[in-house]
Amino acid sequence: MSRFEAGADGPDAGGGVAMLVLGAGGMLGSAVLRARPNAHAVRAIPWADPEAAAVRIDGAVRAFADEVGGDRWAVVWAAGRSVIASDADDVRAESTLLTSTLEALSRRLEPTRGCVLLASSVGGLYAGSTGAPFDESTEPVPRSEYGQGKLVQEEAVRAWAERTGGAAVLARIATVYGTGQDPTKEQGLVTRLCRSVLSGRPVRLYAPLDTRRHFVWEDDAGRALVDLLQADRPGLGETAVRLVAGPTSTTLAEVIRTVERVTRRTPPVLRAPDPVGLRHARDLRLRPRSAPATPYATPFLVGVARLWRSLLRTGRPVGAQR
Repeated sequence: MSRFEAGADGPDAGGGVAMLVLGAGGMLGSAVLRARPNAHAVRAIPWADPEAAAVRIDGAVRAFADEVGGDRWAVVWAAGRSVIASDADDVRAESTLLTSTLEALSRRLEPTRGCVLLASSVGGLYAGSTGAPFDESTEPVPRSEYGQGKLVQEEAVRAWAERTGGAAVLARIATVYGTGQDPTKEQGLVTRLCRSVLSGRPVRLYAPLDTRRHFVWEDDAGRALVDLLQADRPGLGETAVRLVAGPTSTTLAEVIRTVERVTRRTPPVLRAPDPVGLRHARDLRLRPRSAPATPYATPFLVGVARLWRSLLRTGRPVGAQR
C-alpha cells in the first residue's frame, strides 16, 4: 500500500499524466478509477468534520506532489455529498473544501504542468435555462442551493486556472446511473425504481412523466472524464466547458417502462407534489458541440439490465465508500 489509497508506483501508466482522483469512493469517482486503475485516489472524505477533510486532502496532495515531481499531472474533483435538495450549509462546505484543495495544488504542484477537472452538474446548472437542447455555451440558471453551489465551484476552478496558468475542465455531467449509486443519497431514480421492485416500497416521483433527462452509464462517464484530460485538454490558463451526456434523452415514463421490461414487474410509483418546486427542470435535452473521444457505448436498456443483475446478486446496489 502506498501513501495513496490507490495507485502504487509513481505516475500512472497509460497516458503519461499522473492522476489524482478526489472522491474516488463515489459512483463517478470509482468509475474514473476503473478507467485509470493506476491513478492515485482519495476515497473516503470525512464530510462531517471539515477540518479533518481538508487535512486529509492536503496530505494526499502533498504525497501526490512528491511522486509527480516535474511530470504532467491531473486532478479530478469528483467529491461531494450534496444533492438537488441539499441546504446551503452542506453545499457551502463542499465549495469551501474545493477552494482549500485548489490552494493546496498551487502550493505543492507546478500549476502550468497540470489540469484540474471539476465534475459539475447539468441538472443543477441548467434547471432554469431555456431553449433546450442545451450545449456548452448555455447560460447556467440554477434554481437550487445545489445548482448555485456548482456554479460557485466552477467559478473557483476557472479563477484558479487564470491566476496560476494551469488548465481546467468544467465537465457538466448528465444523470449518471449504475451499480455504484450511494443508497444513502436521495437520488438515483433508476436504482430506486429497481430497488422498489425488490422491496415493494413505492418510489415517490415528484416530476411529471414527460420530464426528459440524458442518462449515462457510470463507466461511460468515467471514461469520458479521463478522455477529457488526455485527448481534449485545454491550453495553459484556459478553462474548457464540456458536456458529458448520453446521445439521446429519455422521459421518466420511458425510464419506468424500461425498468418494467428488464425486471418483468411494474415498479411501484407514488406520484406526489414536488416538495422542492422548480428545482427540477422539465426539459434537459442536450446537444454537445464536441463529440466524445470515447463513444458512449452502453444503451440505456443494457445499463438497466446490468444494474438489475447487480441488485439480484447483492439485494442492494454496491454502496459508495465515503
